[in-house]
Amino acid sequence: RKPINLGVSEEQRSLSVGSGFNTHVTLGEMRGPVVIGGILCAIATTVQANLEYHHANPGLLDPRTFARQTHRRHATDLRDRALSALHSQGALPLGPHAATADDAGVISPVQYGADPTGKQDSSTAFDAAIKAMLKLGSSTDFQGRIDLGGAIFDLMGGRYLVSEPVVIPAGYANFRVQRGTLIAAPQFPKAADRYILQIGGDCNSTSGGASNKNCITNIGLQQLTIDGNGVAWGGLQVLNTMDANVGPAIMVVGFSGIGISLAGTGAGYIHEAWLGQYKPGDPTPRSNATATAIQLDMHQHDCDVNNVIVWSSRVGVNSTNGANRIQGVHTWNLAGNLGGFGIVLWGGGGRVQQSYLDFAPLLIRRWQWAPHGLNDTITSNLALIEGNFFLGTSTIILRPTLNNTALAGLIVTGNTFQNSGNNGNANSSFVLDESGGMFSSVHDVVIENNEASSGVVAAGKLSTRATKTALIQASSTEVTLDFQDVLIFGPSIGIDPTSVQCWLSGPTPAALSTTSSGNLVTVHFASPFSGSVTCSVDQARRTAAAH
Repeated sequence: RKPINLGVSEEQRSLSVGSGFNTHVTLGEMRGPVVIGGILCAIATTVQANLEYHHANPGLLDPRTFARQTHRRHATDLRDRALSALHSQGALPLGPHAATADDAGVISPVQYGADPTGKQDSSTAFDAAIKAMLKLGSSTDFQGRIDLGGAIFDLMGGRYLVSEPVVIPAGYANFRVQRGTLIAAPQFPKAADRYILQIGGDCNSTSGGASNKNCITNIGLQQLTIDGNGVAWGGLQVLNTMDANVGPAIMVVGFSGIGISLAGTGAGYIHEAWLGQYKPGDPTPRSNATATAIQLDMHQHDCDVNNVIVWSSRVGVNSTNGANRIQGVHTWNLAGNLGGFGIVLWGGGGRVQQSYLDFAPLLIRRWQWAPHGLNDTITSNLALIEGNFFLGTSTIILRPTLNNTALAGLIVTGNTFQNSGNNGNANSSFVLDESGGMFSSVHDVVIENNEASSGVVAAGKLSTRATKTALIQASSTEVTLDFQDVLIFGPSIGIDPTSVQCWLSGPTPAALSTTSSGNLVTVHFASPFSGSVTCSVDQARRTAAAH
């Protein structure tokens, strides 16, 4: 198993996947060539004109960049949503120099010598323009932050080359950055944790003191393209900020570490955005990806990631807090057999809803430890996985990080698993990875009402709940039903005996009783019986009687 670099903390850099997977989704060292027909991760090479579309139209992606009609359709839909959102907000029109900065409260870096053609380094001009914007504030809030009164830092459709991070420091509130492109110059620092655009920082005396976690509040970013140019480690970081609105029309490309980071923030919102480590049409193999497109870290909570496309990176979205929601996200960043993950719930909690995981799996890891056995009170990280579409070898991976781990509070319902093409390209709906820990019990878990295509069923549609029927051809006093092939967990977890329900169908009624061992259920008849018996079982124990 090779460690996978997420471009995050040292612990998170250890993200790797164990052995024992279907050959289509071995998320570790390749053991020979694996050819997956119809992979949707590949992006066709296009003409150079299309590569510049996102510079001329800040924050927007040209759907013609993608060769596949399905990808074009999704990209077109997202572009139209972004334009509609901008129109509803009364945003200024797109295009170079579409408006002037003469209005009070509007600052443009061009006024301070920035080159909007992207030919000359504009870092010094950006520093001067930001200092001018920060002087617009005349009042402070109850935590000491300076209110900028809705100031707008307007790039005015320009393309700006920067050799240093563009930083708006901590201690300010109520401002917006919009309408333009930032491009990392060849000499831009390549060090980790250096972002092209950084909002916020460590709290100080002007932002409520070091104990205040919300050093900036009420900010917006829209109609922006942030291009790392294959040089910069990070695209956008919003640090220690409350109420950050990132979108609509945000495009982040060319980063090697993290595309967008919301770190230590609360109530952040990322929407109508496109992200890719490699630019659209870049011929670099997708398997070279090392980055994470969106990182929600440092206790980032109550964040909403909505209507986002990630087309290239090793990890699409990595969320470390259970209070975050990921909805309407399409990840075709990197297939699982190449070491990619579409979405990672790093702490085991959170909500993933109505998203499209395109050959890139969902990883749920690190549940709470149950040190004294099954009767202990379980403190769980609640996770809801609902209404998602898993294509091809995409799957749901359950990974404990400690021995004697209790899986609790997980709900997986209403999802669809679809193999790709007539030649298969399917994996089982769940993969259990116990290479770094072991599950000892399952509590209050509901995995039900998920549908799968024939290819996924053949590979293994799995659940914690299952129903089977056994035909009894001759009069018999007992029959055993084996659920091992349809349940996620093995005999060590087994079936909860209190969950077993069985009923008979036949010409002669008979009383019955059941016993269970591991994933086997034996039905005993009070008298010889011919017909059929159907049993429903659950591997999860209930800690409350109410359904």
